[in-house]
Amino acid sequence: MPEEWITQREVAAILGVHKSAIPKMQRRGDLTPRARRRPALSLAAVVELKAAREAAALELERRHTALVSLPHASLQSRRTTTTNGCLLSKRR
Repeated sequence: MPEEWITQREVAAILGVHKSAIPKMQRRGDLTPRARRRPALSLAAVVELKAAREAAALELERRHTALVSLPHASLQSRRTTTTNGCLLSKRR
């Protein structure tokens, strides 16, 4: 079965990103276009990248959920932390 090739616009639609993100993905090496032929991107490679991105997003969500569910002493004390970890004292 011959490999199916798709355009950058189709890739953007599949991945749910703006079409300007596709050349950036190519520069990073996430996607590899074929030389001097259009359409230039492999559908199989795009589907594989989408699965990897979804798995990474799920892992990130799992880690975030695990961190949020941990009891934090700082939440029970008079001090609270900001998102960057700096301690702040509550004012009365």
